[in-house]
Amino acid sequence: MAASTDVVMLNVGGKVFCTSRETLSRLPETRLGRMAKRGMFECSKELFFDRNPKVMHGILDLYRTGELHIPSNLCSSIIRKELEFWEVPEALISECCWKTYQIGRTSKRIIDHIDHSLSDPYGLVHQDGGRLPWRTRLWLALDRPTHSFRAKIWNLTYLTFIMLSIVIFALETVDAFRGTTSRPHHSNASDLTAEERVLFSRPLPELHYLDITCNVFFTVEPLVRLVVCPNKQLFLTSALNIIDLFLIVTIWVGLVLEDFIVPGITEAAQSQGHVYLLLTMRAVLALRILRVLHLTKRFQSMKVMMLSIKASSQELGLLMTVLFMAVLIYGNLLYVAEFVAETHVFENLPLAVWWALITLTTVGYGDFYPTSVCGYFIGSACAVTGVLLLAMPIAVIATNFSHYYENLGSYDQRRKRKAFIKDVLGRESIFALNHEKVEVAELHAHHKSLHLNCFKAGGTSTQKEKSFCDTCYENSEESCLLDQRPGTLRYCETSM
Repeated sequence: MAASTDVVMLNVGGKVFCTSRETLSRLPETRLGRMAKRGMFECSKELFFDRNPKVMHGILDLYRTGELHIPSNLCSSIIRKELEFWEVPEALISECCWKTYQIGRTSKRIIDHIDHSLSDPYGLVHQDGGRLPWRTRLWLALDRPTHSFRAKIWNLTYLTFIMLSIVIFALETVDAFRGTTSRPHHSNASDLTAEERVLFSRPLPELHYLDITCNVFFTVEPLVRLVVCPNKQLFLTSALNIIDLFLIVTIWVGLVLEDFIVPGITEAAQSQGHVYLLLTMRAVLALRILRVLHLTKRFQSMKVMMLSIKASSQELGLLMTVLFMAVLIYGNLLYVAEFVAETHVFENLPLAVWWALITLTTVGYGDFYPTSVCGYFIGSACAVTGVLLLAMPIAVIATNFSHYYENLGSYDQRRKRKAFIKDVLGRESIFALNHEKVEVAELHAHHKSLHLNCFKAGGTSTQKEKSFCDTCYENSEESCLLDQRPGTLRYCETSM
């Protein structure tokens, strides 16, 4: 049994824990072990720490048994901060508790990633619309679909124009929606060949005017956003905005060519290369399909899917590497097998590699297939290998998407909490998310104001009569403050 002078009483958050200096000395690299080594427990019978007492049971058991078990009903962030304060490394957590601890850390890391990726680069996401100038309010309505009811109405209108533009472009390729032609002896677009239809037929006037209306809308909308944008440089360097500006130029150039160049082309001019110009024009007009990329910006679920794919880049790289190796192996094997059997199915090796790629990805077009007995076995092995190759990485990617999607609600809660703290409490610095940085800043200020303060047990309470104990004087990393109650030591959390 430990002597009375060896007993240490720790008051953690109002709950008293009893242990011995010998026990705490078993881990001299930790905070309590270092304090026991320096004799800081000799000043008083009880030390007060303003920390969470629920984690203290597991930390003291670490000194006693050498195993660190953590409570499963606490958040991993709280446990991590307590371990950092007591200077206990995470590597000492027992394997039975590591899974629970790691789940919380993974969720926290995913939420941080979502917050960083989906955060507003213009810093206006938490602004109160009633207190902002009209330019900023208009920008938020145009660029943030969920900012207000007006923003939701505008988002629905924008998506409607995107779908209308795509439907119009699809209908313009149907013969029933193309009007009369400029060629003689042909009154209907269905009488023309595919090449002639591109050259000499035009869509119905109704579709053409609707197309022009959509193009006017998609021309005015980016320009208005550019005018009211709070950061023009950031706007012009955005990938989606660059695509929008590129589409404005190409679409109007294509419409001008279609309205003024096509009617002037005669039948004799077809052999002079104009067909290639017009085919290029049609391809340029088809670029309007790129506007669907705005869906990734206007729906959080689409953003989460992109983030999960980005987080699975390592698994995707592994899949591509193994698939590339399998394609080469099975393609070469099948080519040699069919060449020896003289089936003449695969005239060259690239065709066999094409077959291997289609078979491994479980597509199977049926344009090429083995006909020899050896080729049957190689084809069977290739199909089975493809199923196994795709199953394992895709399962990992699906798991990552599930984790990101499940934590999307936690990200929304964080955003609401930050907005509430800033708009209602008005003390964002106190409730900042990075508690470690705030704590260090406050502790440095506390350290400078109090210096290394250590009252003598039973001494006076005046600030002028305070003096340093030997431990505080010799090591500025540990500063202790004696409470006004004799025999009670209050430990000041100023770890410098």
